[in-house]
Amino acid sequence: RFPVSLTPVCEDSPRLAKMYLNSKEDRLRMLIALGVIVGIVAILFLLRFRLTARLLGLPPASCGIRVERGVMAPMRDGVKLASDLYLPKDDGPFPTLLARLPYKRRGLVTTLSSGAVARRGFAVVTQDTRGRYGSEGAFEPFVAERQDGADAIAWVEKQPWFNGTLGMWGGS
Repeated sequence: RFPVSLTPVCEDSPRLAKMYLNSKEDRLRMLIALGVIVGIVAILFLLRFRLTARLLGLPPASCGIRVERGVMAPMRDGVKLASDLYLPKDDGPFPTLLARLPYKRRGLVTTLSSGAVARRGFAVVTQDTRGRYGSEGAFEPFVAERQDGADAIAWVEKQPWFNGTLGMWGGS
């Protein structure tokens, strides 16, 4: 039996019903169910990077990370593109992965995978493309991508945490 009784608000409209917790037993069942849900969400939150690493088939984490959000990378025409950096806490330099995204650099999948990869000794740069989210400029798909991509690579190459090895990845 469902732990909550539904009582119609009025006889004329049986489709409209209001939820009532009719007894102490119903209230206790609802509190227990809510506590279980909150507990499951908390566990998933705490294990988010481990679960992501397992889904991606990554080896065990080797270090902690630090995250720098909203770092602005300059392009040759003066436009600045918003980037988030996921860096191992260990001393660098590090091999680096660059992801340039029109979908939002702080999306759930990007954030989880970037953190999981950085915990394995890689620097990860996620960057909003021109005109998207935190980046400056106008969004015109495929117009400035080649130039901006080259400028983003040049910017990464100048960073003190970069070791000379660069890979790119993304969702499409």
